[in-house]
Amino acid sequence: TRIKMNFIKKKKITPQRKNMKYEQTINELQIPHTVGETTDTEENRPAIITRIDILDGDGSAFVLRGVLSQSECEFFIDQAENFGLQDSGYSHSIRRTDRVVAESEQVASFLFERILPFLEPSVDLTGIHDADDSDDGDSEETSGEEKATTASREVPTTKCWPKGVDHSLRRWKWYPIGLNEVFRLCRYEPGGFFLPHFDGGYVRNEFERSIKTCMVYLNDNFEGGPTSFYNDNQLHYHKVNPNNVLYEFKPQAGDVLIFNSKILHDGGAVTSGFKYIMRSEVMYSPTEDSIRQKINDEISALGMFMDEVIQDRGRYCCSVINTMRALELGAIERLFVWDNIDALRYILYDKTTDKETTKYVAASGIPKLELDPEMTVRKEEPLLNWICSHCETQSCKLVVVSDRSHLGKQFVMGFDGIGAILRWKVNFDKDCIGQRPCCETSQP
Repeated sequence: TRIKMNFIKKKKITPQRKNMKYEQTINELQIPHTVGETTDTEENRPAIITRIDILDGDGSAFVLRGVLSQSECEFFIDQAENFGLQDSGYSHSIRRTDRVVAESEQVASFLFERILPFLEPSVDLTGIHDADDSDDGDSEETSGEEKATTASREVPTTKCWPKGVDHSLRRWKWYPIGLNEVFRLCRYEPGGFFLPHFDGGYVRNEFERSIKTCMVYLNDNFEGGPTSFYNDNQLHYHKVNPNNVLYEFKPQAGDVLIFNSKILHDGGAVTSGFKYIMRSEVMYSPTEDSIRQKINDEISALGMFMDEVIQDRGRYCCSVINTMRALELGAIERLFVWDNIDALRYILYDKTTDKETTKYVAASGIPKLELDPEMTVRKEEPLLNWICSHCETQSCKLVVVSDRSHLGKQFVMGFDGIGAILRWKVNFDKDCIGQRPCCETSQP
């Protein structure tokens, strides 16, 4: 057993600050004594870190091998055991893991220093479904000077939304600034697992949030327990279909797996031994210039929508119901949606009619999704995610806006945060005009 009580240090509980932490804890994680010291023993000396790209090699997921030495891994395992790992609280049909939460800005800082040279310089969302009216690819490119150290790599330039990045992110250029200082240390015993899922991420405030998961593997003397990534056919929190596996990763002690948090993954079942991991998130923040520019672009774009409303030519629509119907008709020239819209899109299956139904429901639960006994949910996703991934197929311009400007606030409060400029006048069913986000359409 690993019992070293001198590692445990408790913090005083202080009043909550304006920026809420990921989880509250009194456990303070200690930094390894080898950090900052020069040692001659191979056990204490950090290895040369190498980056291994996985999945499509597009930067959405990669492994950093040799981030922690063997003694540093054991140091964190000892602390986890001394803090006292407890059941995660999930249903054992979904997750069977022991975990404990601990906090340390020092540990976050030293780990970030080691992984930073291997991160892309930025996550650039400018020019993707931008408010700019041009179609000539004016997206902001990463300059030749804006490269990381020799350990880094160039960022692939693309107009596509990055795989696994939350669609609710503002269309800014986001720069890595550190790690979430709240760490989750987990122990998988034999039989322990976590079914396929997305990671929730952490939003500290409007200008600082996570984009990537940072998973530290503290040992490799166990059997089973791979981390696997899945395609879109795999159901969340359901039994794994082997045909849906994209990549299976078997870690070595000291590895760090970094991936965009909205990529479906799991923790495979451990068959023997104990598996230890330590999880955090890579935090990102935009620059002030990009914030100001984006807000100006939003004001300009929303001004066009408001002008159409004032002219009252019947060439605009609002509300989830009418906007989705106009989108299906191909009648939308420019679609506007709030980046924090409170709506979910469901695909429901009716066993009696063998038909699928699309339903839109407020994420806050008002109105609630109520199902008849013969109906089952086949898919659930935020409406914004679906709009961002399907808007191009309808040949319309998508403008994602915030509520930080006066026009943005007016759009959210007066038009439910969604609307469109139409190519032609559409005669909507009068009973649907003005309804809140709940509607349905049948599909064979």
